[in-house]
Amino acid sequence: MPIRGSLRFRLLATIGISTVLLSGATSLWMFRAVQSELTHTLDQRLTASARMVADMLAPRPQSADSQFADAVAGALPAVAPGTDGLACEIRLMSGGKALRTIARTVDSPRWNDIAPGFSTQTLSGERWRTYSLLLGNLRVTTADRVSVRSMLVRDLAFTALLPFSIAFLGVMAMIWFGVSHGLAPLERVRKIVAARSPGDDHPISFPDVPSELLPLTSTIEQLVSRTSAAVARERQFTDAAAHELRTPLAGVKLHLQVLRMAIDLQSSPLEVSTSLDLAQSDVGRMQHVLDQLLWLARVETSASSAGEDRCDARGTATRVLNELSSGDGKRDRVASHDTLIDRVEAAIPETLLAMALRNLLDNALRYSPAGSPVVLTLARCDRDTVSFSIEDNGPGMTDAQIAEAPRRFWRGHNDSEGSGLGLAIVAAIAQRVQGRLVLASRADRAGLCATLHVPCAHPPAKIETST
Repeated sequence: MPIRGSLRFRLLATIGISTVLLSGATSLWMFRAVQSELTHTLDQRLTASARMVADMLAPRPQSADSQFADAVAGALPAVAPGTDGLACEIRLMSGGKALRTIARTVDSPRWNDIAPGFSTQTLSGERWRTYSLLLGNLRVTTADRVSVRSMLVRDLAFTALLPFSIAFLGVMAMIWFGVSHGLAPLERVRKIVAARSPGDDHPISFPDVPSELLPLTSTIEQLVSRTSAAVARERQFTDAAAHELRTPLAGVKLHLQVLRMAIDLQSSPLEVSTSLDLAQSDVGRMQHVLDQLLWLARVETSASSAGEDRCDARGTATRVLNELSSGDGKRDRVASHDTLIDRVEAAIPETLLAMALRNLLDNALRYSPAGSPVVLTLARCDRDTVSFSIEDNGPGMTDAQIAEAPRRFWRGHNDSEGSGLGLAIVAAIAQRVQGRLVLASRADRAGLCATLHVPCAHPPAKIETST
């Protein structure tokens, strides 16, 4: 039994209703045409019967005396009994008035005043279809019962309806079989998808799929592939995050134990202060890792709000530079080189651009020697792209390290205090706004150049100058 709202039910209902409406309309039109033709044929029979009787009377001299009437009655043995529901009456007329009935069938009623031609009369509760023909002083009237005509129409309707009903049931059965057979590949696809276990990350395939389902199965295969890759990345991310958080937590626990021992042994304030500083350093590292993890999750899962998908490229870079702490000399080590001629709006939310620049500057300052400068350059690559380049004087990277650098929790130097998430966040931000993060070793000296390419919100129009 098809469930209401299912595809099978919709197809069956649509095809069935269409079949009923179209076939019903065609059958009704044909029935009306046959009914009209049947009525016309029966009327022609009345006309032919009346004319046949009139032709039999034509040679007789017409008068109003009784001898003429008796002669006419004797000459009409054919109208004595009624046959096939047909009634006939012959009356002698004078001045438009009926004088006497000359002859009539036994079941014929008496029609006194009736106009020539066709008419419908009701006598003694019975409706008659009549045809009257005047022949001198004689009026010939033929008639048949309307009930007989209605019975003929009902028989005709039943004769047409019975095959139609049988054919409709057969068509619906064939439609049901055809729809079920046609939806069988879709049911096979459903079973294949339903049979997969939650932890199955193998590629999925659908054999013997009709061409109409290829777009659907291809989309499912791509979705399963992307989902499996995402699950694998999240599994690796979870493992790496647990490892990265386990190290500072273990350090905090160790330094607190040392601090407790120092307090119990009444050690010098210097030892107590050193343990507190080390514990605070590990707490700060763990907090930094958590902040980076939250930022990475926010970048990969959230969507920008309307009106927040653009920002002033120069203004955002200036704000990030101003936020650098001047107490440790970071701000003094960063030099900015702005090659933008006019205001440029970047197609990126301001918070994301600021976060990307902070991470790039933080990496450059961390890996550069103390006191060495870091240069931030703003430039237009073309009409549609603005770039933020950060050059440092650090140890640089090899080509293999550059390929691995955007990976989560990757650190080029094991003794680094970073979380290994800075470049991963920048790469995720660039991917979200259809930008690019390019890492390249500096050709002129040691160090690394990290360039973030961001699309412009409104590319400037070409300025035409006349000479």
